[in-house]
Amino acid sequence: MPLYYEVAKNFNSIESGIAIFPFTFTTAPAAIVVGLVITKTGKYRPSIVCFLIITLFQNLDLDG
Repeated sequence: MPLYYEVAKNFNSIESGIAIFPFTFTTAPAAIVVGLVITKTGKYRPSIVCFLIITLFQNLDLDG
């Protein structure tokens, strides 16, 4: 992801780090929640689908 920002968006290393900052703070808590849900339910497939959907929507460049 940082390489994408550096090559395609022409960001420097500091700017690319700042650009991926929101992804880090949304994915890490989601992983903790999903881990707890899998522990309680014993089902992991719904979490894989949720992470797939979240990843697809995070990578959409809606800003242009």
